[in-house]
This record gives sequence, C-alpha cells and structure tokens, in this order.
Amino acid sequence: EADKLISVMSPACGMAELHESYMLDNGAMGMRPVEGGSIEIPAGGSVELKVGGLHVMCMEKMADFNTGDKYQITLNFEKSGEIVVEAEIKEQ
Repeated sequence: EADKLISVMSPACGMAELHESYMLDNGAMGMRPVEGGSIEIPAGGSVELKVGGLHVMCMEKMADFNTGDKYQITLNFEKSGEIVVEAEIKEQ
C-alpha cells in the first residue's frame, strides 16, 4: 500500500523539513521544501533520501555535526506512523 512521509524530527535539530535539491539556471544546485510538504512512497517501492536529491534539512542545529556522529531521526508516515532511524554523518 502506498504511504507518505509527512514530517521528520530529530533531537539534533531545532526544526527539520523534507527538502529536495534542484538545478538553478546558472548551473548551481539549490534546495527547497518538497512540494506539498510530503514525499510519496509507492506501494511495494522505496524512496532514497540522499545528498543531491530528496533529503532531510536540519535547521537550528542543536549539535555539532562531525563525521561519524550518529543521530536519531523520527520519520512520521501518514499510514505507518512513526519510525525511528539512526543517521550517520558522512563526508560528501
């Protein structure tokens, strides 16, 4: 059954949003909140959150992010409810 990722939160962030990367007219990359504020997850499928694509934008950081640090992120789905995952800070 299809679902939607509707919000995210982490104790490492004062505020977190679902964002997407996009190409600007000058060839640089920009970032913006996802349209509609949610990410569709197709039935039987998956969506990858990654640098340069769909991602979680941590704003008002409550922690210093250093390579190798791990933080909990709570993913809130429309149908599946809350799922807590661990994210590791990696070099790009």
